[in-house]
Amino acid sequence: MGNHLKVKYTPLDIRMKSFSTRFRGYNQEEVDNFLLEVMKDQETLTREVLYLREQLEKSGSKEYVNRWEYDDLVRRLKYLENKD
Repeated sequence: MGNHLKVKYTPLDIRMKSFSTRFRGYNQEEVDNFLLEVMKDQETLTREVLYLREQLEKSGSKEYVNRWEYDDLVRRLKYLENKD
């Protein structure tokens, strides 16, 4: 399991992205709304990864850890970290 979340764009990158406008180009409002939704999803995923890491660290320090819960946390964290 890696120590860093492997993402191409952070929520801030998405928020700060701008596009040039051209005649008959994309509707800027639609693009902005879409990017806002993508940014919100990215923020949610980032929070989920941080939460899972925290839970994993907490559960790893307890002797009475439920193995199924631990395995589930590891599986979910790996999925989120390897998502393209």
